[in-house]
Amino acid sequence: MKRLSILTLSILAATVQAADPIPISMGDTHSGVLKPNPGNCAYAKTSETLALTLAEPLSARVRFDTDGRFGETKSWRGTTYDQTTAADYLEISAKTSRTVIGPNRKPRTLTEIVPVFKSRHPHIDNLIELPAGTLSLKISSVGCEPSAYSLNLAEVVERGRLEGIISDPSGAPIPGAVVAIYTPDGAFVDTGLTDATGAYAIDLAPGRYFLRANAAIYAPGKPFQGASEIAVTATGTTRNLTLGPQPVLSSASTLAFASGQSMSLYGSGFGSSKDYLDLGGYLTNSSSYIQSWTDTQIDLKVPGSAIPGCWRVFSTQGGYSDCLMLSHS
Repeated sequence: MKRLSILTLSILAATVQAADPIPISMGDTHSGVLKPNPGNCAYAKTSETLALTLAEPLSARVRFDTDGRFGETKSWRGTTYDQTTAADYLEISAKTSRTVIGPNRKPRTLTEIVPVFKSRHPHIDNLIELPAGTLSLKISSVGCEPSAYSLNLAEVVERGRLEGIISDPSGAPIPGAVVAIYTPDGAFVDTGLTDATGAYAIDLAPGRYFLRANAAIYAPGKPFQGASEIAVTATGTTRNLTLGPQPVLSSASTLAFASGQSMSLYGSGFGSSKDYLDLGGYLTNSSSYIQSWTDTQIDLKVPGSAIPGCWRVFSTQGGYSDCLMLSHS
């Protein structure tokens, strides 16, 4: 048998065609599992592409959810790195065609791929505008474990406007504050910036949301954060928000924990009746975690599902605390 050279094998590998896009329709829920890239699971993507054809433009609610986790430490070929083990890349693009006049002065059709939406968050619930034509929805994963995902697209007929003023503790409006909208279970929805008067406006499908505002990124000298639960109606909702100082985590009774172990977090600015704790990147209702919560101390019992990594307190009066890196004992 004639042996193939390495160069011949490389050429053959390069000519292998990618799998055809999977057709989907509005209202469908598509689920799948992306397997790790066998060549370099730490950095190389694996992907699956879906195809959606629309006869006319429309507003759509895109729900994308994976089994991803933030802040995990993984090893690959002796290298330790932090990553998100999730199918956390969702890219939507549109194929458009237009007629142009070529060098020979004859018309020709030019096909372009235009980005429509891109997210690197493993849990999103976005309201976006989809153009008419053939859309490509590419779901990609980076990680050394299989990544399960689900994707749903539903047409949105009505929407309401959420608007308001973001101000600092003195009551002065904050230009350039980042306003982010999440679903009650933590899926990202949309974001925007306040204008010169501290005002923001975001169009959303009617429903309940969680609003977070952060002035520490683009507003120099305003290290304030805050959050509020809101209900958006089709007729519109106004929610003004006064931000507070970021809570501070100073220490913990132990940096290494075991499942079911009791421990305490210490710091300041937590508030006396807040009910959220960020465990390993997830904003979690703390009813199953917290035994007591004051402005300076949080006592909790670590659940079996707790993830090592960055733990942060989330106070509705001041947003996220800094990271406290914890590990299993």
